[in-house]
Amino acid sequence: SMRVLVAGHTLVEGGTARTLSSVADPSTGLQQVHISHGTSSLNISAGMTAGSLGGMLSQRDTVVANMIADLDELAFTLANTVNAQHNAGFDLDGNTAVDFFTAPTSQDGAALSLSLSAALDGNPNGVAAALDPAALPGDNSNATAMAALAEFGAMASGQNFQGFYGGILGSLGQAASLSYGNEARAALDVQGALDLRDSVSGVNLEEEALDLLRFQDAYQAAARVFATTSEMLDELMQLV
Repeated sequence: SMRVLVAGHTLVEGGTARTLSSVADPSTGLQQVHISHGTSSLNISAGMTAGSLGGMLSQRDTVVANMIADLDELAFTLANTVNAQHNAGFDLDGNTAVDFFTAPTSQDGAALSLSLSAALDGNPNGVAAALDPAALPGDNSNATAMAALAEFGAMASGQNFQGFYGGILGSLGQAASLSYGNEARAALDVQGALDLRDSVSGVNLEEEALDLLRFQDAYQAAARVFATTSEMLDELMQLV
């Protein structure tokens, strides 16, 4: 008999098997791995640390979650920083204290909700490009100040927006490279184990072919001995 365990829970034992299923987490909406338990099921996602499922869960709940958190921080800081500068300027109609982006209510989900404010959506004249209302039109000093924010270390880490975003991409590339390296090493380990197994229990076709030739030669030699013996006996019988 065989016993199969998944995340420390028995999946198959003897003639009994339990079922795996995916169930949406009511708080996050993400799919979780469940194992049947009587008339209900247990969430075993936390124990899935190996195999394909474990790898996918780790990527989703750790790597991707961290990247989303970083993007939310970038979007939240970008929106508030640009809005603060934009509010200090005047648009072509002399309006001021207008947001450039829709102000995010919280950092969580800021990247997903980032958008132009309703006052600017489809209204390029609403961009507060001027700092001096008396210089309208033609003053672009506030637009220049907003452009300069790209090099301003507005992030909590002291980085500018481009540097922070580059760090996100760099982390992703490093994680991908590490994963590819681990996959390659694991493949070599598997191949080494298969080669070791085959050296003990496998069949070498070349060795088998040599054995067949050797057995064939032995058979032909034995047949010649019997043929010679038969001829000698025939001669003796004729003499008698």
